[in-house]
Amino acid sequence: MDTEQSDKKLSRSPIQAKISSIDIKPRANDNFSVASFHLSIPKQERTARYILVLAPGFNQDGSKLINQKVWLDFANETGGAIMACTFKMTKQQVHHYATARHGSGNALESAIENLDRKFPEHSLKNLPLLVYGFSAGGQFAYGLSCHIPKRMLGFVAAKGGYYFPETVRETYRVPGLVISGIEDLERRRMAIRELFESHRSKGAPWCWMEDQTGHIPGNTLSVVLPFFQELIEMQLGGQSSRVVDRSKLSGILVNLPTKTVLGESKPFDGRARNQRQGWLPSKKVFDLWSSEDVGNLKYKK
Repeated sequence: MDTEQSDKKLSRSPIQAKISSIDIKPRANDNFSVASFHLSIPKQERTARYILVLAPGFNQDGSKLINQKVWLDFANETGGAIMACTFKMTKQQVHHYATARHGSGNALESAIENLDRKFPEHSLKNLPLLVYGFSAGGQFAYGLSCHIPKRMLGFVAAKGGYYFPETVRETYRVPGLVISGIEDLERRRMAIRELFESHRSKGAPWCWMEDQTGHIPGNTLSVVLPFFQELIEMQLGGQSSRVVDRSKLSGILVNLPTKTVLGESKPFDGRARNQRQGWLPSKKVFDLWSSEDVGNLKYKK
């Protein structure tokens, strides 16, 4: 793909070291009209261990996300680079940009490769990805798990409206947390729950959470950040690894109707396929999830 690259002078946090942005031009039949990526690398004295990909709502500008303190703090503490996405599409696009295999996923990879040449000390092109998306960004987060599952440490898809099934076998091994809101549109809530149940029936290490709000992030980051931190430490082993090591993936099964833990933490087993059970990486994450989740109300109807 052709590229146009430029630095941008954005407001900086004291912990932020480098910012760069890159635009990827769409090719014929790509599922976007605009694709811009904004990179932040905290702490110059160490190399990045992974890339935290952030994707906002439909046709929204993602550049502001790399300056949000909550993400900067998290990336700094866990050794990550941040890449925020801006995707836009027109009515002429046949496929939604959330379906990563139709162009948007390649655009992200192309952006990483181009920025790797600018910051070779971080070996960005070899780093695994951790992805958080809200609304259409959540749909894209899931789409990436179908496009490049072997590169994914995990993802969180918060309150997307429609998920486009495009799974490959490896997708069912990618840890995920899907989030709906009890006050959100019913079609979104049902789409999210159906996505969860279809993937749990294939043994995916996923959990579903429904909070008390509508189509807003709410307090979900109180669960998302610890969920992500556990995935990083499990699969990267506390070192500057370039490989996703799912052999270290362990966790607990959760009974969703009763919000109880089923047994002790143990290695992930893809044969556990009960749709009324979710997977979480630890009891610590379960306690935080349990305090925010109201999804068990669905099972009491």
